[in-house]
Amino acid sequence: ADIAMDLSSDALAATGGRPKIKKMGPGGRQLFDRYCILCHKYMGQGGHSEGGWGKNLRKTMLPREALFATIKYGRTQLGMPAFEGDFTDANLYVITDFILGELRCKEPPETSIEWEIGCKPNQ
Repeated sequence: ADIAMDLSSDALAATGGRPKIKKMGPGGRQLFDRYCILCHKYMGQGGHSEGGWGKNLRKTMLPREALFATIKYGRTQLGMPAFEGDFTDANLYVITDFILGELRCKEPPETSIEWEIGCKPNQ
């Protein structure tokens, strides 16, 4: 869901008895599609693109903090721009967790054709 309601007694008292509604930030897929898809492709498989050569994120071996730092500070010598200042750290973790939890190849491998993209040994 894109919204959450805080119905705690403190929240209701602070808003005069009305529930406080907080708009949640974008999810990992939305952020990835907006900022990463040009180089890393829809499934994260990377390859040749307008931005150069995007790494295959489906096979990333980077742990969470290293991937977070790569997105935040970039690897400009390899063509990866820094996104520091474009995102809050919370949104950087949303992207990081999306890559590691949703895009990275699974063991045992997924069986659908879509999920095989970028996960085969020669890719």
